[in-house]
Amino acid sequence: MARAAPAPPNWGARAALRQRYALIWASTFAVVLSYFGSLVVVRAIDDGGVDCRDTCRDAPDNETGTVLLIGDSILKGYYPIVESILDPGAKCMEDGTVRRGVLAKLVYGRFGSGNGYCGTSYGVNFCLDRYLATTKNNFSNIYSPVSFDEYEANMEAMYRKLRGALAPNGTMIFGTTTPVPPSYDSNKRVNADVLELNVRARALFGPAGKYPDVRLNDLYGRVVDACKRDPATACYPETCDCPLMQNNGVHFSPAGQRLNAVDVAWWIAPFAGAPADAGERAPEIEKHNGEYRLEHWKVALVAQAFLLSALGLVATCVVYGRARARRRGDAAPMVAMTTRRVPDPEDDGRALDRAGDTEML
Repeated sequence: MARAAPAPPNWGARAALRQRYALIWASTFAVVLSYFGSLVVVRAIDDGGVDCRDTCRDAPDNETGTVLLIGDSILKGYYPIVESILDPGAKCMEDGTVRRGVLAKLVYGRFGSGNGYCGTSYGVNFCLDRYLATTKNNFSNIYSPVSFDEYEANMEAMYRKLRGALAPNGTMIFGTTTPVPPSYDSNKRVNADVLELNVRARALFGPAGKYPDVRLNDLYGRVVDACKRDPATACYPETCDCPLMQNNGVHFSPAGQRLNAVDVAWWIAPFAGAPADAGERAPEIEKHNGEYRLEHWKVALVAQAFLLSALGLVATCVVYGRARARRRGDAAPMVAMTTRRVPDPEDDGRALDRAGDTEML
């Protein structure tokens, strides 16, 4: 039995398939090219009249710093450790220890008028020089008696000033005053005073305080707990010292400095460089609301949308035109057949004669 000859290749169908693939890849290339082309065109005609710099937030690690530590000589002991723990996640501005600048602020509050020429840096320095001349550079005389009520009022006033200067999404953390060992000079300070100061601080700050937005870091309790873990210093700070943590009066040993630094850094780290809360935008940023911004990526997307619409319209017209042509091609042979088979009277007569002969048989 002879095998049937293979069907000849349908070159027309293959050509149509290649055309479809070419159309798909051409459309994809055009969409991608439209994006880069739009960027090039818009950037070429942009006159630079739109400045977006004021809409950008400061980076977490900027020149002004995101963390400001304010304290005394105790903070000075462990500040470098805090800075090393936080960097590069947060940048500390400076350690706010007792120095000429911070002292000038203290003196300014006591002597400076704050008005006119005396409100300038010259007035602050003038007051500072006068104050140092009065104390004969004896810095121990800087300490002055402060009642518990004055301390609470001063802390509240400090909070209001800091809150007014704080960024909208900033966080304030207050650390309680650290213990005073019993061996320290009782004429300067005693631990009972520290306990009362911390009670007044808790009345202002923390979840149960007047200003609960201020986090309360219990440095006092952290130091006491660390010392009480050792049976030899379980009596600290009531009746015995804790030389492992505090070996220089009220100042701390390297181990105590490390303990305080880790605790302070642990409290700061979650808030240092944190993203801004939703809705907290500066007024100079809000002025852009409702204004049309000629941004490159928006123009590129609009150009892509128009291009896709145009491609869709062209493809629709091509498909529709081919469909009409195919329908016309299919209908043309049928018309030709009906034209050739016109009824003939003689053919009808011969057909009737053949039908009669068939019936007779």
